[in-house]
Amino acid sequence: MNALHRLAALASTLALASACATPGRPAPSAGPAAEAPAAPAMPARGGPVAAGRAPEPPVRVLARATIGAVGDVLMHEAVKRSAETHGRGAPDAGYAWLYAPIADLLSAPDVTFANLETPIAPAAGGGTREYVFNAPPDAVAALRDAGVDVVSVANNHAFDQGRAGFEETLRRIEAGGLRVVGAGPADRPAGPVIVGASGLTLAFLGWAQFFNQDGNACPAARPGAAPCLQAAQLDRARALDAVREAAASKPFLGLCIGLQMLFERSDEGDTPGLAILPGEVLAFARAAETRQAGLKIPHMGWNEAWQARPHALWRGIPDGARFYFVHSYYCLPRDPSLTAAISRYPHAFTSAIARDNIFATQFHPEKSSAAGLTLLENFVSWTP
Repeated sequence: MNALHRLAALASTLALASACATPGRPAPSAGPAAEAPAAPAMPARGGPVAAGRAPEPPVRVLARATIGAVGDVLMHEAVKRSAETHGRGAPDAGYAWLYAPIADLLSAPDVTFANLETPIAPAAGGGTREYVFNAPPDAVAALRDAGVDVVSVANNHAFDQGRAGFEETLRRIEAGGLRVVGAGPADRPAGPVIVGASGLTLAFLGWAQFFNQDGNACPAARPGAAPCLQAAQLDRARALDAVREAAASKPFLGLCIGLQMLFERSDEGDTPGLAILPGEVLAFARAAETRQAGLKIPHMGWNEAWQARPHALWRGIPDGARFYFVHSYYCLPRDPSLTAAISRYPHAFTSAIARDNIFATQFHPEKSSAAGLTLLENFVSWTP
């Protein structure tokens, strides 16, 4: 199984991880210290000795790369004035001044990705106003020179300058030396866009949930006209099918809500899940132990994960290692053998599951320091 398949499966769930906490709830205080699950009883004297955990083979690292991810790059009028005023004399018409304080962070990874929420379409001439953006090509050059390699245009501002501005933006970005995600031929606008880094093949995909302005429809075909380009808009049914396909056939890592969606239903809006695994997702607010202990919801912060059984993704991670959690709901598998880790808040709940090619966690390894990085490294080299 190649790295593209692994990373595509990981991308299916990473994009969902930020939705785990319920908004509007107060931040919780630290919960009580977790306790390890009870150890099995020792055999009677003279009886058989239980077999210990078999030593795991060493991890074979095939390649290693780092990815930098940047949030929304919005070139509204105040930002452009800052570049003009404070960046006077700096390269790229002053836009380089905007990124100078963080250029070392942007350029350090092997590949850096950003969400460009501003059309680059001076020729479109559609003007700007509140929540309608446009920026000069110098802004793209400054991003490139600061260390950004890939930008997504799949966002609600894609058509701020109409279809002509959208098509100009794609040309300007590519002319500026950046790769574009989230727009392309009408039959596959989401990508993938393939980028090589340190011996790994990375696949980038991008979708927008909606667009502020119209313009994504392809115009009537004309003889000799270039193929229609579109921005990628999320198709819920196809996205769910992609997750099901990945869970059925590829090494699959689900994070936070990427764990919860694998089950049959959730208390969160009485929402049906993908039903890939038997069980349900319950609200901490319904748990008597949580209410009686006076613990705040969501469960947010560091907590121990006690490994219920050996697994390749636990390699090099101590039992009871602390991971970062932020969630208001927890999973209750009907099949106890699915549980790969247990945590407490204050009652025991499943914080990781494993079955065949699937591994999923309630915690966020990408926020969990050394233990989280080790788990992610183990996933990249995992061959279930």
